[in-house]
Amino acid sequence: MNHQIKVEIKDFRVIHHAAIILDGITVVAGENGCGKSTISKLLYQTYKTANHFDAILKKEVRHKISALFTKTGDIAERCYYYAASSYKDRFTASMNFFGKEWQTTLNKSFDALKQQVQMAGDALKKDIAEMPPKSATEKLVESVSKVSKLHASEEISKELFIQHIDELCGQIIAEITAAEVTTTLRPISVLDRAIQTMFSLQRLHGQFNISEGTSLLTDTGNKRLNKSFCVKQQVYIDTPMAIGVQAYTYWQDLNTLLQKGSSYSAAYSAAYDAVYEDEFTVNLSADVLEGDVALNVNKDFGFAQGFIYKRKDGLSINLLDCATGLKSFAILQLLYKNGTLHNDTLVIIDEPEAHLHPQWVVEYARLIVLLNKIAGVRFFIASHHPDMISVIRYIAEKEKRLETLNFYLAKKIQDCYLYDYNLLKQNIEPIFTSFNIALDRINQYASTAQ
Repeated sequence: MNHQIKVEIKDFRVIHHAAIILDGITVVAGENGCGKSTISKLLYQTYKTANHFDAILKKEVRHKISALFTKTGDIAERCYYYAASSYKDRFTASMNFFGKEWQTTLNKSFDALKQQVQMAGDALKKDIAEMPPKSATEKLVESVSKVSKLHASEEISKELFIQHIDELCGQIIAEITAAEVTTTLRPISVLDRAIQTMFSLQRLHGQFNISEGTSLLTDTGNKRLNKSFCVKQQVYIDTPMAIGVQAYTYWQDLNTLLQKGSSYSAAYSAAYDAVYEDEFTVNLSADVLEGDVALNVNKDFGFAQGFIYKRKDGLSINLLDCATGLKSFAILQLLYKNGTLHNDTLVIIDEPEAHLHPQWVVEYARLIVLLNKIAGVRFFIASHHPDMISVIRYIAEKEKRLETLNFYLAKKIQDCYLYDYNLLKQNIEPIFTSFNIALDRINQYASTAQ
């Protein structure tokens, strides 16, 4: 089976045209503002949406129906409040369901939620209908009618009130049914909305397509986002400063992956802290970190509280208090230890050289190649650092990974602010030619100063 991934982008933001292959390690280079981060985010959001389609859709549905559940839950709560003591227990179940429990049911399935809404709504209507026609019932109807803005009519009957509950439940079920259909059809509009949100766009423009072998992931012809058979887990790293910070959705996603399996169990903790003897782990622990990053487990309470860096001399430090460069390597180690990095994982790293000492730039590039060699991880790297570029190239040659290594260079179209991405394969000389512009500037300014 052909597992080669092809990405094509036309006329999206500053990208005039890019046709990029993801078949091992892919490196894109170019000046600031040429669209490298745009490609990174498009890739990440597409695979996130494809792999977590149902969860994303449930989040959208939760947002749509939460106001309807709030109204219905308020009705059930007021029924409980105004009912006589002998009737209060009748409304407890519907009050709890429409108040909070519906969210747990939504996490299970759309079908389960529809059934529960129907059952809870029928029970609520039945209990209201059986309440005796006393002043408390009249206060209930009057109170809830005002809150729910039932009708403009001055006279509100119990029957009309029950009809209102039926209408609210009907609206909820209609939204859930529509979501069920969407789950089956997997319309690409769900991805479009996600991309619009990520880039703060009012509308999408240009073209963006991904194919996997002979299959389309983004089937724009049928307006469908298919399931991926190449990438089951996507990781996006744009800064090691994201550890412990929830400022952006993709930072939240990264932290969720870093904390994967953080609920403590003796078996998991033992496996997590086990010393791997493969080349990647030995090199990272011994040559770079001079120690290990591990779960900071509170055994008394049964869960992990962040991460600690255990230096080889026995010193333990909260990872958040460690140097930013060390965090860059810690992210890779944590993801490798908890099983996130494997042969159907796509790791997208935007400027991995940021925050790294020149020696560590070399070590980081080496580890990228080793992860591809040992675990089969696909990488998409956006970089403009000469050492990062050259080390990936020459370590890949040493490790016999050149066959699936591709470099691309963003070239500015003359007289406009658009870029084309040119395939260089393993030839990195054009990238270094573009880097030499910096030396030209130094010479220019130095000569001017004289």
